[in-house]
Amino acid sequence: MQVMNRPGFFRRFGAYLVDVLVFAGIYWAIVCWCYGISITDFMQAISVAFRPGGEYFLMSVNGLQICYYGIFHTLGGQTPGKALMGIRLVDASGGTVSNGQIFVRCLVFPGLYYVVAVGVVPLLVHAPIWFRLVVIFIIPLVMLADLILPLVDWRFQRCLHDVVAGTRVVAD
Repeated sequence: MQVMNRPGFFRRFGAYLVDVLVFAGIYWAIVCWCYGISITDFMQAISVAFRPGGEYFLMSVNGLQICYYGIFHTLGGQTPGKALMGIRLVDASGGTVSNGQIFVRCLVFPGLYYVVAVGVVPLLVHAPIWFRLVVIFIIPLVMLADLILPLVDWRFQRCLHDVVAGTRVVAD
């Protein structure tokens, strides 16, 4: 296995935050377009996921998110966030990642979000708005648990989705 420059937790986390912001913009545009909601009506757009049938909307958005990560990783191993932070996805030995590895990686992350969201959202249709907002912030924490693994796995700094898929993130 060749020696690879590890990017460090904060570069990976920064890339994650950039990708979350990029995808949040995509999500926002889709919600506003599909439901005819004003781009400035934050609470109305957030509430789409908590309406009856909202879990189906979340499933389709999550499918789009899986495509977002899959397509960018296939086209060079970098999402916009990774490109901005100067990091890249490679296989465990430092070579080019295969489509199969990218698929498995996407099933774990952001697929992990899908499992939590679809399991929780149908229960919240009639919940008070304050509880819905708490859940909106808890679901990303589940995803963050996956991203914190590099702090524990200090030698290789790989997330759960990297370990399962046989990939790693390296600095360019």
